[in-house]
Amino acid sequence: IKVVGNSSARIGIRPLVAKPQSEFRILSPIRGPFNAPADGCLTAVALVSPFRVQETAEVGMAIEKRVFGRSGHMSSAVIFGAAALRDADQGTADRVLDQLFEYGVNHIDTAPEYGDAELRIGPWMDRHRAAFFLATKTRLRDYESARDQIRRPPAPPRTDRIDLIQLHGLFHPDEWERALSPVGALDAAVEAREQGLVRFIGVTGHGWTSAAMHRRSLERFDFDSVLMPWNWVAQQHKTYPSDFEATARLCAERG
Repeated sequence: IKVVGNSSARIGIRPLVAKPQSEFRILSPIRGPFNAPADGCLTAVALVSPFRVQETAEVGMAIEKRVFGRSGHMSSAVIFGAAALRDADQGTADRVLDQLFEYGVNHIDTAPEYGDAELRIGPWMDRHRAAFFLATKTRLRDYESARDQIRRPPAPPRTDRIDLIQLHGLFHPDEWERALSPVGALDAAVEAREQGLVRFIGVTGHGWTSAAMHRRSLERFDFDSVLMPWNWVAQQHKTYPSDFEATARLCAERG
């Protein structure tokens, strides 16, 4: 689960439903999502003031929608991290995706590295592509490899249009230099956008250097979305909160 809220808010946790050996991720967007993996069970949904995420599984209400960064898309405040389908069979995936429809979740975030996730999403894209904002990623850093991955045949996720392509986990300085230099992965993403294969370009990262590295990325290129960790643990780190806030301010200034 990814919960979208205001980046300046503090996040609290309220029990929702337990599913052992699952994972949840808390999001808070500035121009895109901010991801924070957490150990343990899928036992909570983040409540972010002043925007409250409603416990839809308990009250049977559609999840509220918010504008997703520059896209203009009204994404559900809770978006679906498809890594949860990494090892799922199709029947399980179909039941999960039925739940997305039931509660109005209309934003899916996936990646080639997420096991069988794209394969499981594929049949839904055949029938319901227009109902979802679809985000994926590439972890490849050179132009040719990233280009080929972005342009791969439309088996998973069986669509010829991606809403958001993200440079995945871009926080190591050497990888950063390769990806954002000429003939790097960024060039492949820009080319795909120019040719109408993707609509927006983002960058993601994990770990305590991600916020600072994203700031460098934004100085090199005007990304449409930024994903980095923000949760209670991140708030307690010695240096990370100041880096996060600096990157948040830069994103806000870019609009």
